[in-house]
Amino acid sequence: MIQEKLRQIGDRESVAVLDLILRDEVGHVAAGDRWFRWLCAERGCDPEATYRNLVERLDAPLPHPPINWQLRTAAGFSVAEVKALLALRANRRRDQRKPAI
Repeated sequence: MIQEKLRQIGDRESVAVLDLILRDEVGHVAAGDRWFRWLCAERGCDPEATYRNLVERLDAPLPHPPINWQLRTAAGFSVAEVKALLALRANRRRDQRKPAI
């Protein structure tokens, strides 16, 4: 969305910088995903369930809409995995709105 807004105002240089950052980030996430899946395979763990459990246990940041599905899958996430993480996000937000007793 940021890139589109920058395109609309003609800021091509900033769009190019963000393209470079995005390309690097997808590559970094993909490398981490490959190693994580390798480690899970070595330990006999389901990588998606393990990741979800770690996110919950460590209260790690979760993706938020809008989701760039093409880039998420290019980085190694499955559609089901991202949907599960979005559901965790919705549950976390719902829990934060509950009044403390």
